[in-house]
Amino acid sequence: MSGGYYLNQSYSMVGTYHYFIWANDTSSNSNVSSTYTFTIQDTLPPEIKNVSANPLHQEYGKYVNITCNVTDNVAVNVVKVNITYPDNSQHNFTMNAGYYFNQTYSIIGTYHYFIWANDTSSNSNVSTMHEFNITTPPTVDYILIEYNSGGEIPDTNISANFTIIGYAFAYNNTFGCLGNIEVNWSVTNISSNATTNPTYGTSSIFYSGWYNGTAIWKADDGIHNDTVIFTINTSLFTPMLYKGWNLITIPVENDYMASTLYPVIPGCSIILSWNATAQDFILYVPGCPYDFEIENGRGYLVGVTDNVIFSISGIDIVSVSVPLKIGWNMLGWFKSVSTTAKSIYENITSSTIVLKWDAIQQDFILYVPGSPYNPKIRRGDGFLVAVTEESIWHGEG
Repeated sequence: MSGGYYLNQSYSMVGTYHYFIWANDTSSNSNVSSTYTFTIQDTLPPEIKNVSANPLHQEYGKYVNITCNVTDNVAVNVVKVNITYPDNSQHNFTMNAGYYFNQTYSIIGTYHYFIWANDTSSNSNVSTMHEFNITTPPTVDYILIEYNSGGEIPDTNISANFTIIGYAFAYNNTFGCLGNIEVNWSVTNISSNATTNPTYGTSSIFYSGWYNGTAIWKADDGIHNDTVIFTINTSLFTPMLYKGWNLITIPVENDYMASTLYPVIPGCSIILSWNATAQDFILYVPGCPYDFEIENGRGYLVGVTDNVIFSISGIDIVSVSVPLKIGWNMLGWFKSVSTTAKSIYENITSSTIVLKWDAIQQDFILYVPGSPYNPKIRRGDGFLVAVTEESIWHGEG
């Protein structure tokens, strides 16, 4: 008896396969054929996807990162990017592992590029053509002295012994802010003794000194300049408020209510007072039915929409009498000599914890005995103290 026999299947490994045929009959007689071969070849090219350049529009001398995804049914061997420069010269670069190529370009214009890839079986593929542009950096049209988070520092009245950090930002009339710029910093004093330090860089610290007068703070890049005019008055109290929440006190005698303090603070959005008896906040915003007195020796949370400076005049507070309730109390440091959270803790009977608000970080700094933190508390700063017994606070600390 005779018949046709076959085996039909696919193979996933590239290479040469060896085979022979073995057969036996019903009488257990068997035979083996000669050995034969066949070869499985890889004919599929690599697949190239997600080709991109970031950014598509970049300034002269800055980096453009070309990336792509390349896969193969067996293994990828080499991936290159072919770039045609604006002068029509062509350049081939081997892409790094992960398939990216990141470099700067010195010729202004449009660059065209494609990706070429081959696999370990010498099958190759190319992507479609893509492009990116190298442009001339925008020119600086003017500079401004600003807060770190943005917003121009205005001409204003300030107190003596006031410190502020200014940052120089460059601007283009079309593209807007170009970022920080290095400038020369200087102060022109008229009866004042203000200073600024350092005198060169992207930022500088202005100190108003201790005399009444006028100080003109200047940033100059050699072509453009900006100035802030500060009128310094030793009778003023000038706090620096940061965007978000600020815990402050008014250290001068005043007759403010929340409703009358609110419009005095530029960009004010909300004022909170702490009711120590109820252990809850009292909120004031325009139109709110609640209003409250701004009391000596108490702290208040003030929300502002941007970094701001404001000034208040008045006679310095000499003493206070603030009833402390069991639980949390929100107090304010009114003395010209700074103190610390540790000193507050040690001078308030039955205190268990002191919290100082960091307006820059928008978070509390905690002090308890053994804590690694002991923040300084300056005139005009508010703070929270928790106590286990009622008493009267007269400004100890």
